[in-house]
Amino acid sequence: MSILKVKGNDSGTGTVTLEAPNTNTDRSISIPDVAGTFATVDSRDILSAQFRSNAQTLSTSTTIAATENACCTGPLAVASGVTLTVAAGGNLSIV
Repeated sequence: MSILKVKGNDSGTGTVTLEAPNTNTDRSISIPDVAGTFATVDSRDILSAQFRSNAQTLSTSTTIAATENACCTGPLAVASGVTLTVAAGGNLSIV
């Protein structure tokens, strides 16, 4: 059995609250067995229900898996030292 541990940052002074949703249904959240950081959505990326924006330069190495489709608006530059990989079978559309 694995142990779930929640540890605060030693230098932080804020309070982080984990809050369960208002539900009458049992829920399970599976955490992948990988190291990393939870992804967040920058509110600047969502302009309205009709529009989403993306940066003009890709600054993080990204792989689009063989089972994935991805799209963004262009033009799109890839920053120095950054790799964009589209696996065989994966699709990337830049419109």
